[in-house]
Amino acid sequence: MRNRRGTEVYSKSENAVVSQFEFWLWVESRHSPFRGRVRKTEMVGSHRILILGNSGSGKSWLGNKLAQRLKAPFTELDGLHWVPGGFNQRRPADEAKDAVRNAAALDAWIIEGVFGWLAREALSRTTILVWLVIPEDECVGNLKSRPIKSGEDQESRSALLQWCSEYKTRKNANSYLGHLDIYEGFVGEKHLLSTRDEIEGFLSAFDHG
Repeated sequence: MRNRRGTEVYSKSENAVVSQFEFWLWVESRHSPFRGRVRKTEMVGSHRILILGNSGSGKSWLGNKLAQRLKAPFTELDGLHWVPGGFNQRRPADEAKDAVRNAAALDAWIIEGVFGWLAREALSRTTILVWLVIPEDECVGNLKSRPIKSGEDQESRSALLQWCSEYKTRKNANSYLGHLDIYEGFVGEKHLLSTRDEIEGFLSAFDHG
């Protein structure tokens, strides 16, 4: 609704139940810099960009595009979490964390992943935090349409699809709630992107052509 000055304000019916985050997300939607044009002058220099989001949300796609445009190293947390050759054996936690810290020690980088407990190891070096909040059904559809990765079998693919669909219901560091906790606690530049147009808009801010 709008007030007498014509400014949009937040309201809810008496019977509506609105969480604190839903209100905060509404505020974000009104004030996010990517609701309008992003000034490219804000996007110059070295960047250390951390991308969070559900499996299938487009993290790898965005990360690859940013790495190409910024000529920065690109790291997928999947590659640090799992032992090479498949998705059924995890690296020791300390080894995985050390690998993230080493990647984050560089002057510029793009790091993406769903593993919030690993992402936290890069937070102190992050200059821009991006959170992709894409509907689960869209993420599942994206996973189904992509080719099977090296080392992935039908069993692990089925488990991934199930895990993706539970993004907002599970309660751990790799979930919606886990990513929300990281996002709310980050005091630097951050962007919540919930549509493909917003993701494209964020990416276009780094197009210096």
